[in-house]
Amino acid sequence: MDFEAELLRALQQSEFVSWFQPQVRLYDRGFLGAEALCRWRHPRLGLLGLGEFIERVETGPLAMAFTLYMADEAIGKFKRATEAAGLGGHLSINLPVAVLEDPKLASYLGSILQKHAFRPQDLIVEITERGIGADTAQSSATIANLRIRGIRISLDDFGTGYSSFEKIKDIAIDEIKIDKHFVSDAVHSRTSQTLINAALRIAEELDLQVVAEGIDTEPVAAWLASRGNIIGQGYLYSHPLPEDALIAYLQMQVSSAEHADRRVSGFPEISDMKTAHDPFVTVKQVLPSLSKRWKA
Repeated sequence: MDFEAELLRALQQSEFVSWFQPQVRLYDRGFLGAEALCRWRHPRLGLLGLGEFIERVETGPLAMAFTLYMADEAIGKFKRATEAAGLGGHLSINLPVAVLEDPKLASYLGSILQKHAFRPQDLIVEITERGIGADTAQSSATIANLRIRGIRISLDDFGTGYSSFEKIKDIAIDEIKIDKHFVSDAVHSRTSQTLINAALRIAEELDLQVVAEGIDTEPVAAWLASRGNIIGQGYLYSHPLPEDALIAYLQMQVSSAEHADRRVSGFPEISDMKTAHDPFVTVKQVLPSLSKRWKA
């Protein structure tokens, strides 16, 4: 079947659904937010990722319709999931190339946020280097309008193109996302380590948040944690989750946090702590409670 006709039918039948991959603090794996990823519940082929044909979606005539449909779907589900678990966080969504050239995009997204009573500052839109063409005038204006509304901007796949530094200079962003190509071999590749360290220095100078995606192993997570304040995303923490599994994940996060708080508030003996062999972890557990009492 013609791809555009198939895509239109899928939008009309609500076959596209959002899954969510959590993003966490590296030092304790506490939940900070999630990236929304699209899945296609195809009536004949089953559940599909969009990897093989996302480029056709992003460059086709239905790019805006698809973007707004997925933004509405993802924001609605994420809001329900976080409210059900009683745990807040930010949501990252991806913007296709073509939609940045539409001056109405910021208004459209603003309406969706208002519909779901979702705070603009909790929405992060991810753009890639290829999403900003040689003529950045309209794209930059769209990004500026998004930021005026409080929506944050992330530059995805940082370092994979030739124009990363130019894009940071030309457009206002809040976050850079280090590509998994560099993250996955950060422990063994001196080149990857050098590039990641350079990205971190740039982010620190420009006051940008850093997300490292593709963290799949403990050694990589430990190396990144030693580099500073980085948000982690990858299979080590969680695979992409449908809405019901996201709720369960968030509820487990809340339960773990409450359990930790109960243990700390009672000032248990060292011998009672599961981390008694690690005095640094023990201090981390006790300090938050001490701080609260000092402030009181």
